[in-house]
Amino acid sequence: MVEEIKQQYKQKLDDQKKRLDDVTQLNESLTTELTSLKELFNETKSSSENRIAQLQNDMRVVKEEWEKKCQELEYTFQKETV
Repeated sequence: MVEEIKQQYKQKLDDQKKRLDDVTQLNESLTTELTSLKELFNETKSSSENRIAQLQNDMRVVKEEWEKKCQELEYTFQKETV
C-alpha cells in the first residue's frame, strides 16, 4: 500500500515536472516572440517617424513654392495694374 502511494505521488510529481517543463518552454518561446515583435514595432515606428518627417519637409517645400508663386502673381498683378 505504501509503495503504491509512493508510486502515485512519484507519477504525479513526474507529471507536474513535465507540465512545468512545458510551461517553461512555452514561456521562453513567447518571450522570444515578444522580443521579436518589440524589435519589429520599434523598426516600424522608426520608419514611420522618418517617413512623417520626410512628408512634413515635402509639405514645407510645397508651401514655400506656392507662397513664392503667389508673391510672383501678386507682383505681376501689381505691375499690370500700375
